[in-house]
Amino acid sequence: MKKLYKITFVGLFFILFLTKCKTNDEKFVSEGKIEYSAEMVDKTNSMANMAPTKMTIKFKKNKSCVEMS
Repeated sequence: MKKLYKITFVGLFFILFLTKCKTNDEKFVSEGKIEYSAEMVDKTNSMANMAPTKMTIKFKKNKSCVEMS
């Protein structure tokens, strides 16, 4: 009898977990682009000119791409 309760509990847990993973929130963003700009703190460093000054993150659903230039 205890085994039946465990199986029922695990089944209900998975059903609730799978239905609550999706969000219908209006503030949720599933696609977009984020741009960052960067500056070197120590500009006297000889490698400062080679450091990236811009980073762009593009995302759509569960995929993302990062570009640095």
